[in-house]
Amino acid sequence: MNIVIEKATQADFDAVQKFTEKLNIDIADKYDHTVNKQFVYTDNGKKYIEKVLNNDDSVVFIAKTEGKAVGYILATIEKIGDFRTIHSKSEIDFLWVDEGYRGNGIGSMLMQSIQTWSKEKGVDQITLYVDHSNIDAVTLYKKEGFIISELLMIKHIQ
Repeated sequence: MNIVIEKATQADFDAVQKFTEKLNIDIADKYDHTVNKQFVYTDNGKKYIEKVLNNDDSVVFIAKTEGKAVGYILATIEKIGDFRTIHSKSEIDFLWVDEGYRGNGIGSMLMQSIQTWSKEKGVDQITLYVDHSNIDAVTLYKKEGFIISELLMIKHIQ
């Protein structure tokens, strides 16, 4: 299988929207019922994708095989103030590979694209959030050199 990783452009808006919808449905069904499955079709969701595709401090990479988009990764750069000893970090907001293409190294290829982009941007570290019970994702991230650094705790009050 020949996989090509390309930086997304405005022409990839529909693919980014579709992958984000699939990811949000998966997260909402399996891990976090508070995620809006239809976020990408709201005004704010559409604006978010537009902003990411047209901003120098964010990037989307699309994985394609035979011209077909089969996965993506989206990251943004966050400037850090005086609180930390680093000046910026890339945060991976979304990563998705279609089910039929998983297990072929596409997630790792997408992660490497973000790492290369982040280095080129002079970023000090890459972060991401993942549900602790998403074992496949946690395994991939650990394989890519990520460590568990923080613990987010939530209490539902309604």
